[in-house]
Amino acid sequence: MFDARAFILTMQAERVHVQIDGNDLMLSGNRSAIAAHLPEIRAHKAELIACLTQAANDEPTPPPLATASRAEVEAWMDAAGETDPETRREILTSYGFDPGFRYPDSGRRACRQCANLEADGGCRAARRGQIPNASRHYTWPAGIDALHRCIAYRPGLDDHNPMTPRSTTP
Repeated sequence: MFDARAFILTMQAERVHVQIDGNDLMLSGNRSAIAAHLPEIRAHKAELIACLTQAANDEPTPPPLATASRAEVEAWMDAAGETDPETRREILTSYGFDPGFRYPDSGRRACRQCANLEADGGCRAARRGQIPNASRHYTWPAGIDALHRCIAYRPGLDDHNPMTPRSTTP
């Protein structure tokens, strides 16, 4: 008995991308693997199309209730296309999560949020000598999206935390 799902997985393992376009199979990738499997593909075209059509119509399976993390539940809701805030709140509550919970502010910020970030990724404060023991060509080693505490941090336009208000001169 031909197992279309297993055959598709075999093709994917051989770096062949299999998809449907109406009643046609579209194959791309490893040409030698496609050529080797072409007789079998032609013989079982209808089964392959049926398998791919069913997979496209299946809804994502929700994560197990007892072991799911909040991130898994949110990823499942995103994959399922669930955008209604009330429904999302009900689903999170049914999994035992508090939908209103937010992690407390740790005081760490990314360089991207700082008003001292230059367009070239360098630090304006370091260039002015305001960060002790730092080179004037300083950039945060982990990248501008890594969270850390910096002595020269100035809230940028995208930092909406009330604990770090932008200073304005009267």
